[in-house]
Amino acid sequence: MSAGDAPSEQSAQRARLAQARLALILLVAGVATMHGGAWLGVVDRDGLWVWTIVSVLGLTTATLLIQLGLTRHLADPSLTLPQMLFASTCAAWAYTLAGTAHAVVTLMQALALSFATFGASSRPAILCAAYSIVVFGAAMVRQCLRDPQRYRPVDDLLLFIFLVLIIVGIVINTMRVNTMRRKIRSQKAELQSALDRIRQLAERDELTGLANRRFLQDALEVEMARSARTPSRWCVALIDLDHFKQVNDAGGHALGDAVLRWFAGRLKATARASDVAGRWGARSSSWSCPTPAFPQG
Repeated sequence: MSAGDAPSEQSAQRARLAQARLALILLVAGVATMHGGAWLGVVDRDGLWVWTIVSVLGLTTATLLIQLGLTRHLADPSLTLPQMLFASTCAAWAYTLAGTAHAVVTLMQALALSFATFGASSRPAILCAAYSIVVFGAAMVRQCLRDPQRYRPVDDLLLFIFLVLIIVGIVINTMRVNTMRRKIRSQKAELQSALDRIRQLAERDELTGLANRRFLQDALEVEMARSARTPSRWCVALIDLDHFKQVNDAGGHALGDAVLRWFAGRLKATARASDVAGRWGARSSSWSCPTPAFPQG
């Protein structure tokens, strides 16, 4: 990873970690709500602590993996899809424990899937949505068959339909957000390309590709300031092409331009990495090649 990529990667890592921590905090709030329901007598206590330990331990593990940077080499460093599938499984499990308060658990599932809008691409979001519909449908059928008193089939059918509508809406929003992201990335790339082109035109001579007068003036000022601070020497070499006017007169400006480009290529090929070669004036016969600081001796 280059130095220029480091700040971007650090920013992405902070965003991933913040998202994982937020998911963990919301899960803990949901767990507290379930235990509050158990205290009120509307949520089954059997299996509640097992569900609590598995749920909290699972998302805590994912958060630690992200925080330690162990997921950076993965295609999905945020573990978005595994976390969403795990959260959907835990939500369906909580549905079987919630008793008369089971309708509230569907809100937990909708909240878990809402993270797909911000972190998942379209395909994982669709996959997680389909998984959620299947796992919740299975949980609802199971509970309606085992406990029809608290899980009434008609009520759960309506609840399932509303859950499907919510999930479909979340997936549609996720796809729209991803489309906007792609457009923004494309526009950003086009803007960066235009800025690079503008920077090149501002610093480079269009004909020869050498540094232009503005860039050379800045380079001269830097070298002058450096030599004022340190006991070092530097030089400026002015190169003039003899009889260049005769080339233009005999072959036209197209031939003169070709000669300039050839000479610029030779100059760039022989110059050192520390040298700055440029075209000083608008006239084709004036060249400048300042070389930065030479040590004394």
